[in-house]
Amino acid sequence: RLTLAFAKTEVHTTGVDVSEDMIAEAKRNAKKFNLPNTSFYTSDDQLSTLGEEKFDLINSYIVFQHINTERGLNIFSSLVDRLNVRGIGIIQFSYSADKGKLNRAADYIRYRVPLVHQFINILKGREWNEPLMQMNSYDLNTIYNILQNKNITNTFQQLENHGGYLGVTIFFQK
Repeated sequence: RLTLAFAKTEVHTTGVDVSEDMIAEAKRNAKKFNLPNTSFYTSDDQLSTLGEEKFDLINSYIVFQHINTERGLNIFSSLVDRLNVRGIGIIQFSYSADKGKLNRAADYIRYRVPLVHQFINILKGREWNEPLMQMNSYDLNTIYNILQNKNITNTFQQLENHGGYLGVTIFFQK
């Protein structure tokens, strides 16, 4: 989502995603906008396709909530390991849904009862087969434990609300 915007600063920029389709799209867009200072990798949870590469800036915004928490925590831990000394991380996590009981019940049914999601898509004027976006909340104690165990002590956080999902962007320096 942000790799091409960062690349416009003329700094070499690396994009990583677990989806081959997203990487292919990013490569097409980098070529379209003449941004040769980009690299893109499809990767696993340990980011092993990056080899030993480290970074001065690591950024992820409104991404982790779409990754199941166990996998997301592994990826986050691997990202922190790849940060250079004095490098900066800016990572956003959702930690709670700020929805009423009726909306929570509707979400529960939408995720678990066949065809309910497709019916809601039609009611909202979308294609019937538009996929349901996975939304996950992360335990902030676990996030901060990872940071502290990796000797990250310089942090700042900004609280956010993304359409009923409470989140935090954590700024940290190694």
